[in-house]
Amino acid sequence: MPDQIFIGELEQILDRDNRTIRTWVREAKSVASYRPDGEPPEGYLPRDLWPDQEGGGRRRIFWSHDQIVGLRDFAEDKSARRGWQASRS
Repeated sequence: MPDQIFIGELEQILDRDNRTIRTWVREAKSVASYRPDGEPPEGYLPRDLWPDQEGGGRRRIFWSHDQIVGLRDFAEDKSARRGWQASRS
C-alpha cells in the first residue's frame, strides 16, 4: 500500500470537502508565515499535519498514513468548535 493519501481519498476518510481541507492548509501556512517561530497558533492545522507535494509537473498534495489520526482529531476539534464565535454574549 503506498504511503500517499491524496485529497480525494482524504475527503472520504475525514468526511470533509476538499475545499475545507485546502482551507485548513492555506490558513495555517498563511498565519505561520507571520510568526517568528513559523508555527501556526492553536486552532490552526499543526505543521506536522501539513501535506507534502509531488515532484514533477503535477505537484499534487498528499498526506501519509501516519498523519491520518492527527487529521481526524483536528477535524473533530473543528466540528466541536463550529459556531462557537456566535455563541458569545
